[in-house]
Amino acid sequence: MLWVVERGIFQGKEEEKLIAEIKNQGHKVIEVLDIGQVYSQIESVDEYELANREPEPIIFRGSLKVAKYINRYLSWWPGAIFNHNNFKCSTYYTYLGPYLLNDSYHLLPFRELQRKRWELMASFYRDGGTTNPFIRPDSPMKIFHGDVYSLKELNISPIPDPSELVLIAPYKEIKKEYRFVVTTDRVISGASYSRDNTNSERVKDSSKAWNFVEEILDYLKKQEWSPDELFVVDIASSIEHTSYRVVEINSFSCSALYSNDLEAVVKVASQVAEHKFKEIENECR
Repeated sequence: MLWVVERGIFQGKEEEKLIAEIKNQGHKVIEVLDIGQVYSQIESVDEYELANREPEPIIFRGSLKVAKYINRYLSWWPGAIFNHNNFKCSTYYTYLGPYLLNDSYHLLPFRELQRKRWELMASFYRDGGTTNPFIRPDSPMKIFHGDVYSLKELNISPIPDPSELVLIAPYKEIKKEYRFVVTTDRVISGASYSRDNTNSERVKDSSKAWNFVEEILDYLKKQEWSPDELFVVDIASSIEHTSYRVVEINSFSCSALYSNDLEAVVKVASQVAEHKFKEIENECR
């Protein structure tokens, strides 16, 4: 089992702790250090693997752009655990509607948002909104930062392409946020977090937050849909809702882990990679 870790992506000591745990479990690690030459280094890893090793599972951890590159151009299995299309809001909102924090929203091209912003502004105030709305890209590639924006100024940067889908929803005041690492049918670990990456604490498996994520997985299972074999679920408690709500779901390969249980996460991620690799091997025979 080989892990390829792109350095300088996740804050604090997360990368060092993750690499130490990967090695502790007996797996190999290649660190991609020079961000300015990351693509050539990734290709060098690929050439080394082809020339010197028997085929084996490879897991990537790092940036969204490099993850997308790996899955598009390299034959790594599973490579980046990042099913791009399934992490679009327009995809997973279809399956999580009743549980969403942003359960009342509009999804439209950016140019249409510019054209209809006065109409949207009027509708938000008519529905009781008293602040600027939350706006984020539909794409999981973080083409701009999801945040509260003024519809009057619409000072989003960088400016999206005219046809790029964006989501707009009333602002919800969040009290506390959590990130859970999950498979299609079970919760592996959970941790609270804050936007400034401080005060992250491990979540107990008997907590209400943990039980809520288990409910989410059961709900998805009934619909026979999952975004990926391994992914993260962000949930929050808010002023507007009496129960927890799903903020978003994201890829395992490109999401910070905060105070999650690295021993459990590395163990399960390696098992998922091994299973996926064997599936591909059997298909190629």
